[in-house]
Amino acid sequence: MDIHLDGGSAKSAAASQSPVLPEGMTLEQWEDEIIQEALRRAGGNKSQAARLLGLSRNALRYRLSKLGVPDEGE
Repeated sequence: MDIHLDGGSAKSAAASQSPVLPEGMTLEQWEDEIIQEALRRAGGNKSQAARLLGLSRNALRYRLSKLGVPDEGE
């Protein structure tokens, strides 16, 4: 999953009424999907997944705990 942000002006972004999140998804669901994709790409390695997401490993562990994913202590 690649995320691309439009580099256009704020005026054109406001005019384009497209949603920021995929339709029908909550922020929490989208965050979960992105984290799961990063973990897949990293082969389950949390440190590498955190780097892919631009997070510290502790920040990723916190987000995983919010999502109910147990910390298996790599």
